[in-house]
Formats: sequence, structure tokens, C-alpha cells
Amino acid sequence: MSEAGLLDPEIADFAADQDRTFSPAFYARRIDEQRAEYETFWRRYHAPRPAGISAEDHLLSLPGRRIATRIYRPGGVAGALPVILYYHGGSWMFGHLDSHDLPCARLAAITGAAIVSIDYRLAPEHKHPAALDDAWESLHWARDAATQLGFDPQRIAVAGDSAGAALAAGVALRARDRGGPMLRAQGLIYPCLRPSRSDEAVFSPGLDERALAGAFAAYFATPQDARDPYAMPLLAEDFTNLPPGIICAAELDVLLSDACEYAAALERAGTGSHLIIAKGLPHTFLRALHICGAASRAFEDFGRELAALLRN
Repeated sequence: MSEAGLLDPEIADFAADQDRTFSPAFYARRIDEQRAEYETFWRRYHAPRPAGISAEDHLLSLPGRRIATRIYRPGGVAGALPVILYYHGGSWMFGHLDSHDLPCARLAAITGAAIVSIDYRLAPEHKHPAALDDAWESLHWARDAATQLGFDPQRIAVAGDSAGAALAAGVALRARDRGGPMLRAQGLIYPCLRPSRSDEAVFSPGLDERALAGAFAAYFATPQDARDPYAMPLLAEDFTNLPPGIICAAELDVLLSDACEYAAALERAGTGSHLIIAKGLPHTFLRALHICGAASRAFEDFGRELAALLRN
């Protein structure tokens, strides 16, 4: 919490709406009803893309399945673009290309990179490692098709928010352990990186340990899955030789300690990290980039730091 435990006033109405929407009653509903309410919620806070950003949808064929992707490109950038694979948040159960259209488009504008948003398979229909496999195989596709797509295969990063940040960190671990693809950076926004944490007293609008437990129950098929470091990267025993981390945490978030401890683990391993703590902001503040100055500034800082690692 902040020194006074204060929520930024520009995001107070949004945080109250989160609490009303994602109440205990929400988690008692069927998954189709939850998804419908999630849709209504994010659409209340949607806004147009920044000017000059193009987007095109692709259907990616992977073994035994096809998944949708959306490629965002900034205008006025010459030559092969650096590329960021982006995995959306949503407790592994919610979200898609449209739900995270605004932050992906803004990230393209800030970084000058192409952003490839991945519509990975969702739980509970698809348990771990389905989402991770989609994230991993889409990275290989982006690397292998880089020349055709106008990307620079030497300047690739992975990024995501919340559950998607866990996927990004898991992909970074896999890439190290399996000999590539080589990544310039991992960008994590309020990441969920372990199945439990000791500090449950954090003021955290819209998200608590009860909600996290429901997400884990949907995502993991067995208790052993929750101990897989590729799913919960803070459980890894070795953090050396990973790509540098740009980690943006929300101060008023039950997951704050995940972000702080992962940044510290990367630093201890000599990997390097840059930790941004968005003061006075709750989990899911990406929804409020256009209505809260602190949210916009934190995201701008995140994008600039990520861009720095992607430069020649």
C-alpha cells in the first residue's frame, strides 16, 4: 500500500465499478455468464486506438488448432520493426483480441514496435499448458515468419498483463531452457507468478485471494500443475540467463509482491530488471489509461523502458 493507502482519485470510480462487477456473486455464476459480464465491463472503458496505428487480423495455424492474432504497426517507422508478442490478461478464463485492443495499440505507439496480440485458448475448457503452448508456438511463428511480416528477428520481446504476464514469463523460461528463440526483454504488467502469497492484507480493488483461487481452479487440472515453474515462474529455481525484465506493478494490488519479488530475483541472478510501481493504482488499471493520468504515465514508462531494450 502507499503511505496513506490512498487510491488515485481519477481511478476511484473505476475501482468501485470493479468491486461491484467482480463480487462474490460474479464468481458463483457459470463461466458463460462470467464472460458475458466481463465483456460488458471492458466495453464500458474502451476507447479508440491512437492515430497512426494500423491493425490486421491473422488466423494462425498450429498443430491441431487455429488461433487468432492481431498485428499492430506504428506509422512512419522505416525498416524491419522490432516485435513484441503480447498475451492478454483475464485470469486465463477471459479476454481476447478486442478486450485488449486499446493497450496493444497504445503500446505500439509508445514503443515504435509491432505488437502481435495472441488469442490463446482459455480455461476451464483448456487447462494448463494449453495457453502456454499457444503463447510459445506463436513466438516461434513470429520468429520464423519475421522477414515475411516485416519484423526484425533479432529484436523480439514478450509481454502481457496479469495472467498474460505469467504466460510471458513462462515463455521466457522455456526459451532459455530450450535454446531459444532469443528474447531481448520480458515486459510484465501486474503479473501473477505464484499460486499463493503470505500478504493478504493489501487493499486490492477488484481482485483478492478468493478470486485468484477460482482462477487457479479453472486453469490447473492437477495440484502438480500449480507447481510448474513455466506456469508460475516465481517457483523457478534458476533466474540466470533470462531476458531483462520490465515490470510494472500496481501499488494497490494483491499481486504487488509477485512483481517485486520477481524483479528482485532477476537482479540477484544478474539478469537485470526495471521495476515500476504505479502509485495509488489497482490491478487492471490498463482499462483506465484514457481516464487516469497516473495509469497513462505508468504505461508510458513501461513502454519506453521496453523500447529501450529493443533498440539496436
